[in-house]
Order: sequence, then C-alpha cells, then structure tokens
Amino acid sequence: MPVDESDVEAMQATGNDAELIEVSAIDATSSEAHWLARDVELFTHLRLQAMLDQEDRWRVIAAPSLNATAESHLPVMSKLGFDEVYMINLIRRPDRRSQMDYALSQVGVKARHVPAVDGLELNHARVEALGIRQLPGYADPYHKRPLKFGEIGCFLSHYSLWQVSLLFALSEASPSVRLLF
Repeated sequence: MPVDESDVEAMQATGNDAELIEVSAIDATSSEAHWLARDVELFTHLRLQAMLDQEDRWRVIAAPSLNATAESHLPVMSKLGFDEVYMINLIRRPDRRSQMDYALSQVGVKARHVPAVDGLELNHARVEALGIRQLPGYADPYHKRPLKFGEIGCFLSHYSLWQVSLLFALSEASPSVRLLF
C-alpha cells in the first residue's frame, strides 16, 4: 500500500515506530520495452560472438519462434554521422566479406565495399614501379624482417583509400572529413 506524507505524520504523532515501506507504481510497458531492448542487444552480441568462435558455421539463425524478434529489431542502417564508411576486403575472400556484411548489418553500419590490394598479386617489380621503397635498414619491429607483400598490399589498400578521402575532403562536396583508420 502506498504511503503518503499524511500517513507518516500520523504515525509519528502517535509514536508508532512501525516500519514504513513505500511501494511505487511500476510502468510495466516501459519496463518490458527496456528488457526487450536489452535482450535484443545481448542476442546481437551472442550472434556476433558465435560468428567469431565458429568461423565454419558463423551465421546464427534464430529459431522460427524468435525470428520476428531477432531480425525485426535490427538497428536502422546508418553511416554513424560520417560522410562514408568504407570496408576494405580482398576480392579472393568473399567469405570474409560475407562475415563483415553480416556483422555490420547486426550493428546497423552501412559501409561501402572497397577492394583491397592483394599481396599475392604484388612482386618486386610492381612494388618498385609504384615507387615504394623500404627505408634502408628497416625491419618489422616484432618479426625483425622486411615487410611481406601482404603487408605492403594492406598498406596500399589503406593508403589509396586515404588518398580518395583526402580528395573528397578537398572537393566542395565535403568541407570537413574525419579520417579514422
């Protein structure tokens, strides 16, 4: 039973030391919505974690009874306030692209696919033709060796995207660009 100020005053006036317990009304609708939103968030994290833990069977499909809840509560796709979000991926790895497309859809990120420079297609002549030279005496700090073609391809993928972003920033299309790598 809710206790109001007049009840407290009356009990104090009579010297009654009974314990007062105040119970307030609970809005079940907002509480249910809160827990449903929390369950959806936890289920999203569960599906993404399962994708990481079991690469051979990475897509978690909800049971038919949960499908409406699981898929209909995905966030609205957005670029998170950026002009563009890019996802770099090797063309020869469509499995990784599918995984990233799935993960991004689960968290509501709309990304543009950019093909990566494949290190398997690089050789010394092509790297030299691109004007890339390793600093004399440079060695990878961890492995103590020169860079491999895969690492050079990774660098070139990010570098070319950085150049495109810089050109976009310098154009009138976007007066300010935030570059996050």
